[in-house]
Amino acid sequence: MKNIIEKIFGLAGAILIFLLGEFDFLLKAILALMFIDYITGVCSSFVNKKINSSIGGQGIVKKVGYLCVIAVSVILDQMLESNGAIRTLVITTFILNEMLSILENSSQMGIKIPKIIYKSLEKIDSNNQKDSL
Repeated sequence: MKNIIEKIFGLAGAILIFLLGEFDFLLKAILALMFIDYITGVCSSFVNKKINSSIGGQGIVKKVGYLCVIAVSVILDQMLESNGAIRTLVITTFILNEMLSILENSSQMGIKIPKIIYKSLEKIDSNNQKDSL
């Protein structure tokens, strides 16, 4: 039984690596930020007394959509032999979206966000836009 479970997890891991690319910093970052965004969204809705399971479900569906787009970018990278450039751009864009959402959720809970964070995100976003041209 233990052997079968190990094989199932091994197969699932291989499929995820095939679809999402290598388990590098960018993939770890987007997965972590997706989790943090979901948690801060739940906390924000709790603090503001606007808890709604359908909104939470929409958030999960959106994150699954992100992962599907990342999978498409990995396949495109392979087809175009672009050495991960498309995947990097796609994940970086999603990372910025998740960071902004986390900051928005935190702000809605009454947490004051230091300006340096917004300035840093603007700098990364402008660099990201230059790279995509």
